[in-house]
Amino acid sequence: MGHLFPLCWRCLWQCAGSGRDFRLLPRIRISGDSLIRLGPGQTPTHFIATLLVAVGAHFSAIWIVVANSWQQTPAGHHIVGEGLTVRAEVLDFWQVVFNPSFLDRVSHVFMGCWQAGAFFVLSVSAFYLLRKKHVEFARASIRIGVIVAVIASIMQLVTGHSSAITIAQTQPAKLAAMEGHYPRAHRPGFTCSAGSMTRTRGHPEFRSLAS
Repeated sequence: MGHLFPLCWRCLWQCAGSGRDFRLLPRIRISGDSLIRLGPGQTPTHFIATLLVAVGAHFSAIWIVVANSWQQTPAGHHIVGEGLTVRAEVLDFWQVVFNPSFLDRVSHVFMGCWQAGAFFVLSVSAFYLLRKKHVEFARASIRIGVIVAVIASIMQLVTGHSSAITIAQTQPAKLAAMEGHYPRAHRPGFTCSAGSMTRTRGHPEFRSLAS
């Protein structure tokens, strides 16, 4: 990612301070991946290494969401210069981190990751049970996986709704585009499939149910 941004979005990269937060991501990930290889034959060491990798993955997700959320709802900065020398300088680091959409986005990302991880554990455990291998381990994993999957699935709906409310408050035009309402309308309906930007006909629409 540290190489992708200056290649694809050079002006944004220069304006946003040369992406200092993006440079942390590969370091966190490389350090975490190396820890998982420590002492694979020693159960306590391997468990601690795995736990540290999980924590590092969460921190990596936080920095990614911070960067993405700041681009959507920037805060804690001011613009200096003009033209090709324009730059966004940080005035308050914590306002940059906790910008208006950060908490909704990061909680939604965490719930999605936990949900995906839980169903992955369930699928592997089910495979073990079908093959009658590691039965006790598979049963314990299924019990934990079901609990995490149910909680994450419910919270995914809650965090998604909260994120949509934030988008409606901070980026109403974006929400309208998400729901396929390109021309202005009074009490628009909810379109199940937005289609293209020029054609929204042929899709089910529920009147006056748009956000």
